[in-house]
Amino acid sequence: MRKKYIIGGMVLVATAAAVVTISANGIAGNMTSDITSSSNIAYETMMEESEAKLAVAEKNAVAAAKSSKENELKEYFEDKAIINTDIIKNYVKVYETAAEKKEDEVAIGKIDADTIVTVSQKGEKWTRVRAGNQKGWVRTKNLIFGDDAAKKVGTDAEFTVVTNEKVKIYKDTDMNSKVVATLKKEKSYDVKEKTENWLKVNTSDGDAYLRLHNVELKWTSEQAEAEKESKEAEAKKASEKAAKEESKKAAEKAAKEESKKAAEKEESKKAAEQSKAAEESWLAESAAQAAAEEAARQAAAEEAARQAAAQAAAEEAARQAAAQQKQHLGTFRITHYCSCPICCGQWSTGSANVIGASGMTLTPGQSIAVNPAQIPYGSKVMINGQIYIAADTGVGSNCIDIYTGTNHAVASAGGMYYADVYLVK
Repeated sequence: MRKKYIIGGMVLVATAAAVVTISANGIAGNMTSDITSSSNIAYETMMEESEAKLAVAEKNAVAAAKSSKENELKEYFEDKAIINTDIIKNYVKVYETAAEKKEDEVAIGKIDADTIVTVSQKGEKWTRVRAGNQKGWVRTKNLIFGDDAAKKVGTDAEFTVVTNEKVKIYKDTDMNSKVVATLKKEKSYDVKEKTENWLKVNTSDGDAYLRLHNVELKWTSEQAEAEKESKEAEAKKASEKAAKEESKKAAEKAAKEESKKAAEKEESKKAAEQSKAAEESWLAESAAQAAAEEAARQAAAEEAARQAAAQAAAEEAARQAAAQQKQHLGTFRITHYCSCPICCGQWSTGSANVIGASGMTLTPGQSIAVNPAQIPYGSKVMINGQIYIAADTGVGSNCIDIYTGTNHAVASAGGMYYADVYLVK
């Protein structure tokens, strides 16, 4: 904008770059009006060109500053991320490990949605991050990384820090420099500058520096807020449109239902007339059908009774056959043993692969030690409904020792009891 001022016969023309002074006495009184007009035009043109150049320079300066800030943000976010607020509204949970199964997930904390996190390990499903004294794993889908994070934050972003505990601040970006003060717990401070590991803040004692890993770095952005408001407005608009569509569909459906009811009423009237004419015939057919259904029910009941009797006879025959397939050996003392020296003494091998006296490999819960003169090796016996195989030498007649593996505690827990033993043929 160019402004003109008249002060004591002087014409002052003010522009964004300079003030040009023109003396009223420097123009002869007898100059013709066309010369004056030409001078004015030339002067106006010069001023317009000057203003145009200033506008271009100012635009270029703004663009350069914005580009520089964008590059600074991209560089800063090379190892950092922000919470994806399109998915997360309040906070993300921090987990102790990158669990494969949901039941193994152990939450150890949470990080607010407006917090910048430092990324130490990025994976397809889980990413390890740090925000202040919070360290752990968060789901990768809940984060925005690198250039995308810088673009989301925008060059108009404002940063603050929140202390989680009392934090020392230093005069310079050096932990050996003078400690200026100690920031109070859970208090926010505006960030003036930030580097990879240090933040410059303004305190009551002046500017000072603190280490990033001691605090949580928060961000706000007019750009992000505008995007959020725009999305919310779009969502509201879409919801209103959907509601209108739904209302329209409901009205159309109601109209169709009304039309359908009218048609059904008319159809019902016609059906009633037809039904009255054919009522006697229908009653006769219904009686005949009822008689046929009763006969079918009686036949089905007789067939079911016959099948039940046949099944009971088959089950009894199966029980008798099963009784003939096993021989009662008597009541035995049942004990348990493992492959340790306590149970096996000099025959203990200490190996998980144990060979019994029969030469067969012992199987926990299946192999038993017997008197081979009473129960031959390889015989199958039934104890309390479970089948075992004689594969090792026991401690005497009417005694069976069940092999439990290599853990003596399991053998001890099995205890001793008496049970009927059957030889399975």
